Amino acid sequence: MASAQEGKASASASWTPLTNLPPGGSVINMWLLTDGTVITQSGDDGQHWFKLTPDAHGSYVNGTWTTLAPMSFPRLYFTTNVLQDGRVWRLGGEYTGPYFDPNIAPSGAIYDPIKNTWSPIAPYPNESGGCGRPANN
Repeated sequence: MASAQEGKASASASWTPLTNLPPGGSVINMWLLTDGTVITQSGDDGQHWFKLTPDAHGSYVNGTWTTLAPMSFPRLYFTTNVLQDGRVWRLGGEYTGPYFDPNIAPSGAIYDPIKNTWSPIAPYPNESGGCGRPANN
């Protein structure tokens, strides 16, 4: 249970709007990379990505946005991990393709922030009990 003092601190916390808005204006799914930058998926089309770089003082509020390489096709509700070497591993998606059709995508990719590229990975086994399919009982 939080102390009364902790409750006061959280009640007085606030958000500070960013000075520079991301390209396109809408973003979802943010990841903090090992180099201190933040990448985020476009909320407009689910395929494009942006990077927020903090300013010289480490402030994200005054940071700058750049456009990154897009994914091969749009997808929402996928799993990711930021790897120790700074790359981002991504797998699946519940809604994929240009019209966000409801499906379970067994494909994935790795984003390399140095090369600014997405490279495909081997598809996840789409078998009974795998990638969203119920196991046979």
